[in-house]
Amino acid sequence: MRRRPKWRAEMDLFPFLDGLSCALGVLMMIAISLICGRMTNVPEQWQIAGEMRSEARLVVWDGSQVVIDSQEGQTPVPWSAAKELEGDNDTAFGELLDTVEQSDGQLYILVAIRPSGFANYRELAELINAHNIDLGHWPVAQDKHVSLRYEEAEA
Repeated sequence: MRRRPKWRAEMDLFPFLDGLSCALGVLMMIAISLICGRMTNVPEQWQIAGEMRSEARLVVWDGSQVVIDSQEGQTPVPWSAAKELEGDNDTAFGELLDTVEQSDGQLYILVAIRPSGFANYRELAELINAHNIDLGHWPVAQDKHVSLRYEEAEA
């Protein structure tokens, strides 16, 4: 006959599993809040700090209109009007092209491209390049508000 031990070491797993489920719940809550925070339409501001060779002028392109960003606000110009006379017109876009072209390399155009403007972005880029203007581009979300602000270089 076999003898039973006088004492047995028992361990209850309930506190461990309880702590583990709480930790997983907290991690899920953090992940969901981060995802929801990225989905909201928070304005995006790009900043240029430091000493730069040239200064950017922001244009938002959605395929059907050109939105010129300035300190006074945003000015939308329909693409049909903006491309008249190869950009040599009296629209806000034509004035921007003239200003940047006459700056002798001190200014360039930065285009924020929305997904709806990917298909015909080349048409806008060719128009800007025809004026011998430096061009940069950056993709942005369709509904995201973008603007450009400048900060002085820190000493």
